[in-house]
Amino acid sequence: MDAGAPAGLRSGHSSAGGARAQASQDSDLTKPVIYWTPIIAPGNLTFYNGAMFPEWRGSALMSGMATRTLNRITFDGKGGAKPAERWDVGHRIRDVEVGPDARCG
Repeated sequence: MDAGAPAGLRSGHSSAGGARAQASQDSDLTKPVIYWTPIIAPGNLTFYNGAMFPEWRGSALMSGMATRTLNRITFDGKGGAKPAERWDVGHRIRDVEVGPDARCG
């Protein structure tokens, strides 16, 4: 085990050559239900429950700082999630909010 690493984690290496933690095969850590390769570098996440886009209710809106995108994520009610839409906004977004009029900004 690596010094200072939580039980079940071991050192690995990213494709860029930097170190990263990886769960070992016998780990009791839960694997993520959604991830992106390459990483989108999430900046913020909020849930949408507005009236303007009823089909979005219950979706998450998440900024992708590395990809310069706004991403909508849907949930299946059974613990699963999947990317639904991605919009290229051309710049990094650090914060995503839903306004009182249910518009995103």
